[in-house]
Amino acid sequence: GWPEDRPATLDKDDQESMALLLTRLPAETQGQLVALASRLGAEGFERYTAEIADRLLAEVGNEARTEEARLETARQFVTFRRDDAGAAADLIALITPQASPTFAAGLVSA
Repeated sequence: GWPEDRPATLDKDDQESMALLLTRLPAETQGQLVALASRLGAEGFERYTAEIADRLLAEVGNEARTEEARLETARQFVTFRRDDAGAAADLIALITPQASPTFAAGLVSA
């Protein structure tokens, strides 16, 4: 890992590059970049949090995707919103009578 006694520093160009990269990544990966940016002390990435969470949740609800892919995105959604108690309720709301038992159980365990 990174040495604790040498904090990483990001200049304005680094932060702008990360912001540009964020726009080019799929929703499933954007959350990881925002978390990294936060750990590195980058400023301004908080504004992307709600947008990314909404996109992740939409991908979980996208029935055109495989259940496996949707459940992996659900796990990423929970990790991304780990400090938000409403995240679980958002996933539970996706359990409908049409949902397979495997998918429903996967959402509950996410």
